[in-house]
Amino acid sequence: EAPFEKWCAFWAKSGVFTLCQCWDEEIEGVLEREDKPALENARKERGKSKVRVGRDYAEKVSPPKCLRCIYRQILEHLQLHLPEAASAAGCSSPSSSVPPIGDGHG
Repeated sequence: EAPFEKWCAFWAKSGVFTLCQCWDEEIEGVLEREDKPALENARKERGKSKVRVGRDYAEKVSPPKCLRCIYRQILEHLQLHLPEAASAAGCSSPSSSVPPIGDGHG
């Protein structure tokens, strides 16, 4: 099985991107990495609903750098002009630093 990073690079060529850092990470792991206290507070205020927790979190936390980087990758993939904020985010494209894996057939 190919490492997670190689699959991310493979799929990035087709415009598929992720905020996750490993196979079994879900969005909560990303949010926790970015601002754990805000996520915990949203959980206390909104209960078990992932939608309500996510909305509360998004309303109270500035977009994290990892999200700005995803936006930048999407714009680059679509060959659209990069807004100043995305250009200045200091993001490096993970797909450009990881070699491709095979031919995509397995």
